[in-house]
Amino acid sequence: MKLEDFIYESITQIIGGVKKAQNFAAENGASINPVSLRQSKSSGDSYYDDNSLRPAQLIDFDVSVSTKEDDEISGKAGIFVSVLKLGIEGKEGSQNLTSNRLRFSVPLMLPTQKK
Repeated sequence: MKLEDFIYESITQIIGGVKKAQNFAAENGASINPVSLRQSKSSGDSYYDDNSLRPAQLIDFDVSVSTKEDDEISGKAGIFVSVLKLGIEGKEGSQNLTSNRLRFSVPLMLPTQKK
């Protein structure tokens, strides 16, 4: 897989995951990466919602992505990117495994509860 394809696939999947989570969050009184999010001036690593002053937490992701290049006896060859554990299923051939790390954060405002 070309580097540009790897980057494209990684970013589009992160965006897709965030969009799904935003829909779920909206249905449950939470918010993910709201437009009104502001960084605290007193503490550079804390965030809050400028409208409601609700605090936001950063969810840090550190994902190991493995790339498997497989050259089976059947003649099929390809490169596969997976975040799942890779295993060999009794196939003969050679494999090259490459591991990369993706690190990113998503700001989350958890639902509030009235007294």
